[in-house]
Amino acid sequence: MANAASLSANAAFITPTLESELITDGGCEIWTDAYNLTNWSKNLAGSSTLNQDSLNRHSGAYCARLDIDSSGSMAQIAPHPDTAPAYTWCRYSIYAKTSLAGQRFQFVPANAIASPAIPLTTDYLKYTYICRKPTVGMKMNIGRKSAKNCSIYLDDASIRAETFTSCLAGSRTTVTRDFTISQNMIVTPGTQIGFCANLDSQSRPANYVLAYINGSYALIDKVVAGLPTNLLTVQQTWIDNDEFRLVKSGTSYSIYHNGTQMGTTVTISDAGIINNSLHMQFSTYELNQFTSPFAVGLSGNEVTFPQNDGNSSFYCSWDNAFRDWSSLDIVNSDRFVLVNDHHRSGLRSAHVTVNPGDVITGGERAEADTMIDANGNKIYETIASGTQYLTISVFLPTGWTPPADTNRGIVLQLHSPNTYNSSPAFALVASDRYFCRMKVGDMSGVQTPTIYGNFTNSSLALGNWVDFVVMIRFAIDGTGEVAVWRRDAGQAAFSQMMDVNNIDTLQYQGTAGNHYWKCGYYRGYERVINSLYIDCIGRASTFNSAVKRAWY
Repeated sequence: MANAASLSANAAFITPTLESELITDGGCEIWTDAYNLTNWSKNLAGSSTLNQDSLNRHSGAYCARLDIDSSGSMAQIAPHPDTAPAYTWCRYSIYAKTSLAGQRFQFVPANAIASPAIPLTTDYLKYTYICRKPTVGMKMNIGRKSAKNCSIYLDDASIRAETFTSCLAGSRTTVTRDFTISQNMIVTPGTQIGFCANLDSQSRPANYVLAYINGSYALIDKVVAGLPTNLLTVQQTWIDNDEFRLVKSGTSYSIYHNGTQMGTTVTISDAGIINNSLHMQFSTYELNQFTSPFAVGLSGNEVTFPQNDGNSSFYCSWDNAFRDWSSLDIVNSDRFVLVNDHHRSGLRSAHVTVNPGDVITGGERAEADTMIDANGNKIYETIASGTQYLTISVFLPTGWTPPADTNRGIVLQLHSPNTYNSSPAFALVASDRYFCRMKVGDMSGVQTPTIYGNFTNSSLALGNWVDFVVMIRFAIDGTGEVAVWRRDAGQAAFSQMMDVNNIDTLQYQGTAGNHYWKCGYYRGYERVINSLYIDCIGRASTFNSAVKRAWY
């Protein structure tokens, strides 16, 4: 299945899954005689030669030594063709060095793009080249590119197929057929990084567009029923952190380097591709990097998507529809609607409406119920949760009418175990003002009073998005803490609104059961209609990770 792109030093990378070894005698140990490798072929010209060498091996007993003549004549060896299926992305690697610094060698696959000329040193280094095999049994020649009067030593070669879906990350969908995808990138020459667009499936993709760079070229391929066709290959020098952009308009696809189009616009009209709305990052090598947020959207109105630095356990910007939640508590489908014309980030927000009479279990509500993590598991809060940071963005329209019961009007709540039949352990309230309240502690006897957290800025800021970060240190021994930060649209920094510590932060009866999160709107029995937008619901173990995940 697809990866989640990892973050390192604010850059995202993908680590593909490598399948089993395909080469026979990658260590160059089996020789028919001193000049012929048993499981390799050779391609020589002039007086250049292949020789068994025991003095300059990287490991084992022998290495292969190519002695290049004074004319720089051909000297290559090739492992016997492997059995990986056609159109598989394969990783070829070998340890190499030279007797004379500055000499160059090259991977030269049959019927595929050769690697750049690779300068060698007098010490062994590992070199990697990745390409998509055009046929079963493709021959990969390895040897001199521009070298003469020297020796090139080769040892410990490897050929391993990459699982294609593991080269993908950052699943995003667009709500329109036309789009722009862009991101700044660092590419290792001889490997690939870019975008996989218009996928028909994330788990078993068979129809899609692949737009990518390899350090020397920029390419557009289409894949129909698993069969790739190259539509554009254009030479392009790439500097670290340059921007790569893919633009689709109708059946036209174009790629851009720092805003300048590369090559010509190509046409893709295959029905199995052009109407698909799933787009992902693509990389065949873990040292390639995405160095800016993943931006997807309408041409001229791109939307950035965050990366997970490993500390975020949940994020919902509604671009995955309702799949991030276990269920919806609604009386009708029009009470919780995803819209693409009013969002804080991503491509959608949730438009939530609660009407008089929308009663579900003790109040009127329209809520998404229980977070689901990336592995499909429900997220519960217990003492083991430690400290967590929750995020949410709320938009109340200018015509907002507060509910009469201003202590309810909950947009985000930590619901206690159902058997307790109690108010939420934590609630972020939007009524006549923003504030929070907590009902925590021992539920087995006389319940503790509600704790109110009044904000230093409780303004509703009608007609504008307001971002919140809620920190909770979960405890039932009086060592818990709740703090809230706020940032209004247009502001760069968050300001702390309240901080309550040395309290319980969960409900318990002997032990604390499973608490779960809900978002939307929950109120008492009212006579008014409440309609609002919510977005950017997240959960992470640090403040910075939560903010980066929700708002980049």
